[in-house]
Amino acid sequence: MAWRPAPRDPRAPDGTNNLDRARAVALRIGRVAARLLLARRGIRGSGIRFGVRKQGGALEAHAWLVLDDTILLGGEEAADYVPLADMTRAKD
Repeated sequence: MAWRPAPRDPRAPDGTNNLDRARAVALRIGRVAARLLLARRGIRGSGIRFGVRKQGGALEAHAWLVLDDTILLGGEEAADYVPLADMTRAKD
């Protein structure tokens, strides 16, 4: 069976397809998994920070993994987003 690109989702904005959406979901899951791995290794104080921005009339969201005030994952775009909420656990 030959490889074919993912079909375009008619609900997605122009220029995106199911593969783009799957990558976005995988990146968010990666941040959650990394946070859980840090906790399992006894590294406390990590969290996932959620932010939004308005781009071309649409609201976009982004998440990045932080440890105290240091961005570990997802920091490449974080400066473009307004932080809204943190999913953190109190330090033990």
